[in-house]
Amino acid sequence: MHHHKRLSRLSRLTSTAVAAAAVATALPIALAPGAYADEPIAPELTVSELSGNQLRPGEVRTDSVTLTNNGTAATDGVTFRLRLTRGLAFTEPVDGCTYSTVGDKIKQALCELDVGIAPGESYTVPVTYKVLKTALMEVVEYGTGRTGEAPGEGYDEAHRRLALNTDSSADLVATGDEAAGKPGGKVVVTPSIRNDGPGWIQNNESDDHPALLVNIPKGTTAVEVPEECKPFGIDGPTGPSEPGHPKYVCQEDDYTLEVGEIEAFAIVLKIDKGRRADTSGEVKATSNYDIEPVYDTDKSNNKAALSIDVR
Repeated sequence: MHHHKRLSRLSRLTSTAVAAAAVATALPIALAPGAYADEPIAPELTVSELSGNQLRPGEVRTDSVTLTNNGTAATDGVTFRLRLTRGLAFTEPVDGCTYSTVGDKIKQALCELDVGIAPGESYTVPVTYKVLKTALMEVVEYGTGRTGEAPGEGYDEAHRRLALNTDSSADLVATGDEAAGKPGGKVVVTPSIRNDGPGWIQNNESDDHPALLVNIPKGTTAVEVPEECKPFGIDGPTGPSEPGHPKYVCQEDDYTLEVGEIEAFAIVLKIDKGRRADTSGEVKATSNYDIEPVYDTDKSNNKAALSIDVR
């Protein structure tokens, strides 16, 4: 019996010694400076911000940004990308840059910089572009990937997006229509919205886009409406296109109006059987929420009539 107790005690001592040894072995590993060896040895680039000053049509904007390496290794060259919306343009071609058009008429320069930016060092990249006469609401995208490769489509400290307004305007114009028909008959009216410039219109910062608000003439019913025309409630569209509503808001799916572009919407109206007098409804160049755009400084041509001659 005594012998058995001695074995048990020895077993307990051995277990304790093994556990202590395991802790002693583990502690130096956990506390050693080598614990940071798992971190990748790589560049970690950031790009400074471009000037956000208001653009002026016709100017050449000359700016620059600074690439800084906050990583643990030098870059093996850097791919720098610059993208401009259609109211902006590149000036003289730069050696090492490839130019193309991507997405929605976006101009792109992809520039291979043969530069090794060491950890803690910086490198300045010139950014030059021209502001066209049609400029209004523009976007500049610029930068690189975190290790110097071409950037993806998202934005971070190495690849930035800058929205810029232009000291300019765009003139929305509403055009109505007139038609003649008999009580109980159908007529087609085609009101439209036009951009007389000088700026092209694409709102990149809001969903408040140019649109034509159409009030259906009293004594008539909209029996066929384009898919681009949605029923309008108190302050915005209420659902998909369908006939029978008193008011519609019409706009193209690309939410864009080039200078001189006309967007027209054909609507079939049925004149009430009991209607004897002429009637009309108003169309208005506005936004899809019926908020008058701030860039439209001439409001004198924003409204027009849909006139129905009942015979």
